[in-house]
Amino acid sequence: MIRVDMPAHFRFPALLLLIAGCTRNAGWYSTDTLVRQHISGCVTVIAYDPDKAMPKLGGGYLAAPDRVVTARHLLGGADRAEVQFSDGKMIAVAGIVAENPTMDLAMIRLEHPAEGATVLALAPDCPQPGEPLVAVGAPLGLAWTVSVGTASAIRDVPGAGRSLQHSVPVSPGSSGGPLLNMQGRVVAIQTSCIKAGKDPNVQAGQSLNFAVPAEYIAALKPGPLRTLAEARSEIGDGWVPPVTRNLDRASLRYLTRDDFETATAFFEQRTRRWPNEADAWFRLGLCHEKCGRLDEAISAYERAVAIRADHATAWNNLGAIRIRQRKYEEAIEALNRCLKANPNHVEALNSMAVALISLNRHAEAVAPAAEAVRLNPKHAGARFHLGEASIKTGRREEALAQYKALLPLDAKLAERLKGLIDRQKPPATKPTTLPATRRAA
Repeated sequence: MIRVDMPAHFRFPALLLLIAGCTRNAGWYSTDTLVRQHISGCVTVIAYDPDKAMPKLGGGYLAAPDRVVTARHLLGGADRAEVQFSDGKMIAVAGIVAENPTMDLAMIRLEHPAEGATVLALAPDCPQPGEPLVAVGAPLGLAWTVSVGTASAIRDVPGAGRSLQHSVPVSPGSSGGPLLNMQGRVVAIQTSCIKAGKDPNVQAGQSLNFAVPAEYIAALKPGPLRTLAEARSEIGDGWVPPVTRNLDRASLRYLTRDDFETATAFFEQRTRRWPNEADAWFRLGLCHEKCGRLDEAISAYERAVAIRADHATAWNNLGAIRIRQRKYEEAIEALNRCLKANPNHVEALNSMAVALISLNRHAEAVAPAAEAVRLNPKHAGARFHLGEASIKTGRREEALAQYKALLPLDAKLAERLKGLIDRQKPPATKPTTLPATRRAA
């Protein structure tokens, strides 16, 4: 199963029609009847990579007596494969007769026709959001598992085509398996899903799964046979098809995972549409800053504070960039504007201490560093700079106190501070001279 992290962002309204309790449409099977009459057309694909100890498992469906449609990535790296039917029969795969790597589709020919198995037909149209779907596959190797869900949305995938988002539960081993509508027709082939747990924005149990619609399956036209051994070098193990890779571009996931490079275009478009929105300029500046484009970041932050003079974080970020550029006076000016808007801005207080220390104005740096520590006693940077300013102004005991407090927070930073303290020798004390005494005559 190829997986891709992606948040729920529907093109259709989020409120879908509930189907429970609705009268079944004409020509629809009950789920048990549908499975009983069509399960023989669903297969498990077992693909063998000579470089791997264990084979890959997936699904597929019988498109003709001797042809099976499955996911192309299942065959990546394999030099042979076989399919298993619901009655336990196994048939070897002769090779690939059609494929669409962009959409992760492959049509394979069997060594001989499958006797007694049901050839499944394609649905003429994509399912509507909320329409029930049934999958028969081998999730986690448990063949002939029946899962039920609904169609969620048809999503445009840049550089690939369209993908069906659905809520049918899927797991590794579900790839290539057919999604059936309640008339028993194939509406899509399962290809990718969310990996719950990898993205902190995605929790286990959310159903964000994707399948290639029937229109792309219908476009597969059988051609000359290529053995899997011949095709093995074209698509290796670990290959990710464009339809899966490009699903990111169909979402706003980059806004939830700190993908600042991709998010830049989103906020550029937003500032063009709403040029007087300070927050949009601020976030555009943040994207530029995180990507190292400091001049562009400064320009965007300046637009933000021009619109909203009390945008404390924008002023703070301007100050931080000026420090990186070693323009400390300009940094102090921006940080003062930040602290005017928010006197308790810890990062601005810490940055102010940095700028003042950089200008050898150590006595002035003590106050903002101490205030930052008061507001956030666990701020390692603020404690370091308070210790640094203290030792430079002869306050050795205060510097040592910051060193001790810093040890459990950041041991490496604490050792740096200890080095500064050790290099700053305590002031020498003059020896006490006793008054001269006269010897008795």
